[in-house]
Amino acid sequence: MQAFRIFISIISRQIQNKIKNLGELIMVTFNPLVLVIDPDPLNRELLEAMLEDDMTVILGSSARECLDVFEYKHPDIVILEIDLPDMDGYTLCQQLKHRSGESGCAVIFLTEALTLEEKMDGYKHGCDEFITKPFQPEELVNIAKKTLEKKSIQRKMLNKSDTATQTAFTAMRQSSEMGLIIRFMEDSTNSIDLESLGLQFIELLKNFSLDGCLRFKAVEKNVFVGCLDGSANAQCLSMDYEKNRFISDGTALLVNHPIVSILIHDMPIADETRYGEIRDFIGIVINLIAARTQSINMEHELKIKRHIGLDSTVQQCHEKMSLINEHLASHADEVGNIMENLVTDIRGLSLTLGLSEYQETALFEKLDNTVDSMEHSYSMVTTIEAGFNSITKELSHLLLK
Repeated sequence: MQAFRIFISIISRQIQNKIKNLGELIMVTFNPLVLVIDPDPLNRELLEAMLEDDMTVILGSSARECLDVFEYKHPDIVILEIDLPDMDGYTLCQQLKHRSGESGCAVIFLTEALTLEEKMDGYKHGCDEFITKPFQPEELVNIAKKTLEKKSIQRKMLNKSDTATQTAFTAMRQSSEMGLIIRFMEDSTNSIDLESLGLQFIELLKNFSLDGCLRFKAVEKNVFVGCLDGSANAQCLSMDYEKNRFISDGTALLVNHPIVSILIHDMPIADETRYGEIRDFIGIVINLIAARTQSINMEHELKIKRHIGLDSTVQQCHEKMSLINEHLASHADEVGNIMENLVTDIRGLSLTLGLSEYQETALFEKLDNTVDSMEHSYSMVTTIEAGFNSITKELSHLLLK
């Protein structure tokens, strides 16, 4: 039992030491990094002594050393002597700001007393604060901390601004893209066949910097748009994936629907957010395309049925009209023969009736008028027959449309 307590005590001390070391490491890790640039070595040592309890300090003596540090470090703050041997402090400050950006490192100038114009010139070149010599250690530390706090607030504001701007641009882009989808919906109603519908969708993809192809399951056969039947893309589109609506393979994305499949070649896999947006957009559009495809297929089926029905109607009309023509022609011929025989008989009988010349003339005029009427009736039959033939031709013409 005693040995166990000793073991626990040793372990406890080890843990405490590790926690202490970890705490020191965390303090070092999160201490602000300050770069002190001063050509005077004594000043550098004094500044380091003033700051090292609160910050991690790097020392340099020239503008060149300062810029070299920025090649591999990103100081939070630079305390800079304004008079340097190789470059004036204003120019160096401007270069540091250019390298680190708006929310980058803060710059504090160490200087003798300056005029208002000189300070304004310093602010113009990007300086955040001035420390006038001589100064107390507490003054230096306080100014450095306040400058860092202001920079931190500035970074947060810039981040919020960037986020708001990005959100606004995203909303604008999404609004614009939704407008394209709505326009596609409107234009798709004017598609008279699956080929034109597919081409409209491919044009829509181009607005998203995408390329793709489609397969439609039509009434008579599959219709491919954007790829050739039998090609690798067509074979991919023709595979049956009963349960998988979205199938991705690198930059390729296959989207399935019972009556239409879409293959996108160049999805933005490097941008996960954009990839998700486009995937959602394709999911919406494929439903629109499927609905229009179903409508076009139904229209095609109705057209086929209408064509078959009209063909049958024309055939029946042609047969009935031909029969009527035959009956009319036969009837006209029969009546004509009867009338000719009747006229011949009457002419023969007139010789035995003892009619006067006037009576005989009147009788034959009546007969001639009757024959003329019958001939007119026969011509009417011919006109009716021509009309029937014209109707038959019109129906046949409609059938071919």
